[in-house]
Parts: sequence; C-alpha cells; structure tokens
Amino acid sequence: MPDTAPLRPDAGRLHDLAPLFTTSPDGPHRSLVVSSPGFTVLHLCLRPGQRMPEHDHIGSYVTIQTLAGTATVVLDHVPVTVPAGHILSFMGESRVSPGNEGPDDCAVLITLVDRPATSD
Repeated sequence: MPDTAPLRPDAGRLHDLAPLFTTSPDGPHRSLVVSSPGFTVLHLCLRPGQRMPEHDHIGSYVTIQTLAGTATVVLDHVPVTVPAGHILSFMGESRVSPGNEGPDDCAVLITLVDRPATSD
C-alpha cells in the first residue's frame, strides 16, 4: 500500500503513519506528512531523553498531538506533559521544545496552520 492513497478527487489523501514511527539514537526523527500552502503536518519520533531545540512558529496556530508514549513539551519555559491521545494547542509566537522525558519511545503529530494576516 502506498504512503498516501487517494480517497476521491475532492476528499484529499489518506496517510499511513505507521512507517514513520522510526527512532534514531542520533536524535529526533522528523517526517513531513503534509505540505500545502498555509498548512503543514509533521510526524516526530523521540527516544527517551531526546528533545528538539527551542524554536517558534511565528504567524501560525500550532497543535502537538501525542500518538504514542508521553511527550513533555517545554512551552515558554514551562514543561507541559502531553500523554497519548491528548493535544496541546498554542500560538506560534510561543517558544517551544518538544521532548521525551518518559521511559518509552514517543511519537507526536505537529500541525502548523497559518493565521490570517491582520490589518493595523
């Protein structure tokens, strides 16, 4: 079965995330799942003790959904535990560092959606 299978012309694509669940002793493993104008979905796998560097996503709405394990997301210098089946949402101006402080491998789905420009 291909990584993406067509549903119907107007419905989009079905993405199989199972092959993306790969960890590496060298650091977090990121995979781009969807890349469209104004909309990005990333799959991130982390071994225990791994963490992404602190960064931001200015101009975006951001969600981090834990699929497996438990993520510890440092959001504006405050650790937030995000267990499997939960979603953390925030504005992209926040400083973020997803990581895994648990004993098991962790997988998260990160969604970035551009916010509409505002006029001053």
